[in-house]
Amino acid sequence: MSQSPGESDPASARLPTAGLPAVARDLAVAQLSEAYANDLISLDELERRIAKAFAAADPAELATLTSDLPRSAEPERPAARTAVSVPAQRLSAVFSSIERSGFVDMPRRFELRVFAGNIELDLSQARFAPGVTDIEIRCVMGNVEIILPPNVLVENYGESFMSSFENQGAGGDSVRDGASILRITGRVILSSVEVGT
Repeated sequence: MSQSPGESDPASARLPTAGLPAVARDLAVAQLSEAYANDLISLDELERRIAKAFAAADPAELATLTSDLPRSAEPERPAARTAVSVPAQRLSAVFSSIERSGFVDMPRRFELRVFAGNIELDLSQARFAPGVTDIEIRCVMGNVEIILPPNVLVENYGESFMSSFENQGAGGDSVRDGASILRITGRVILSSVEVGT
């Protein structure tokens, strides 16, 4: 029995009208993960939206999952520079790898942003000013390795979700006057972070 033009087959109505490219789904998941890493959505909301992203049948349905998020989920950088002469710096690795080493003056604030990439910093010859130097890490499906001079103390306040976040430096309880302290903060998701000498 044939259907009239006004009728629709319920089974066919559930099928997508066009194929959903895998890259579109991956980009949506990447934006959701970055939003979670920057505290724009909760962990429960991240999991809920990612499940919907994998169940999405068409681009419009996928777009609704990220429509309330900014294109770049990164927070605004501080307007003022740090107290030392070296300004705050940021390294970003998106689907790429960055390796840095050498004699450098460390800024008081350093930001590392990784998505499906790798950052390796050999700071064993870097000059750290006395007091606290902050490195904030936001890493999603990536890897960060930091090598420090033996005289730099480490305070690790990083958070992780299904990740490894390790440091092998001296703890904050051994702080002494004039010491250089590296304070690690941030959040890693499905990633690995290693800090040591």
